[in-house]
Amino acid sequence: MGDVCTRWNSTYYMIDSYLQLKSIVTKLFDEKYQLRIKYKQLKKLERLEITSNDWNMLLLLHETLKPFYHATRLISGSHYATIGLTYFAIHFIKKFLDNTVGDNDLVIRLKKLLSQSMKHYLDTDDDQSNLLKIHAYFDPLGYAVLSDTDKALIERDLKDMALNNSSLDLSPQQPSLINNNTSTTLPMTGATTKIPVRKPLSVLNAFMASVGQDIDVKDAANRDKNKRVTIAHDLKTYKSLVNSFNTRDSPSSSTSLLFWKNHQKQLPILIKYANKYLSVPGTSVPSESAFSLSAYLARKQRARLSPENLSYSAFLKDKMKQKR
Repeated sequence: MGDVCTRWNSTYYMIDSYLQLKSIVTKLFDEKYQLRIKYKQLKKLERLEITSNDWNMLLLLHETLKPFYHATRLISGSHYATIGLTYFAIHFIKKFLDNTVGDNDLVIRLKKLLSQSMKHYLDTDDDQSNLLKIHAYFDPLGYAVLSDTDKALIERDLKDMALNNSSLDLSPQQPSLINNNTSTTLPMTGATTKIPVRKPLSVLNAFMASVGQDIDVKDAANRDKNKRVTIAHDLKTYKSLVNSFNTRDSPSSSTSLLFWKNHQKQLPILIKYANKYLSVPGTSVPSESAFSLSAYLARKQRARLSPENLSYSAFLKDKMKQKR
């Protein structure tokens, strides 16, 4: 098997193949003088002979690249790995590369080069790094490897989002308190805001309405306070639940789905954010797999297959595969 720069883990596969065939390759070189080959071919075979040092180097390279191979298997395929799972894999690969205790000079240099490359592609872009972390926060595996500082920063942002009702509607089950047809400038702040409509009106609300400022100042303040308390309670509960979950359950690629399926009712606010962030797959592999499957289903032997049936066939194939 050759080394192909455009193919994931091709170097690892090549080395792995040589190591599996070591006995055969070694026997070939040991018995090269008994082969019925020309002198020129014999000399070429001698130049290609793999020495004991070469085998030792291949073994070291194999062990160094093995985590990348298993990480690829973990986050690829068509099982829709989350970004949190990807962050989990990246975290432990970095940890593996930073640990050089007991390694010889060759492995240390190799790990250093690999570590520099990973940091260049993953850590130099702050926006990308922060986005990875906030997606990882909602996956129990990703949460487990986030630093306390990262968790605190993410929780602060979540509180702000909940307080400002941004990004997601935090109370879709409740009837809207917003009058979409009215927009008024508040005399206190000069800001333009939507007008909450509440009945019956309090004395203060009646007064505000009489001067053309139909806004429930008291209730708005209480509402913001309640949001802050509620999101804080959810974050505290989530911390307790996810730590218990990670201690009790064995990690797997479906950890996040299992966790939120079991605890969504206990985390009514965070589940809405989890639905948003966990719906983004960690890699494009499932999408590419779907295109490959569609190309197979729509081959020329099935040219009369309608677009609707093609869509349903690809969807069912994907979902049936997930359940196996």
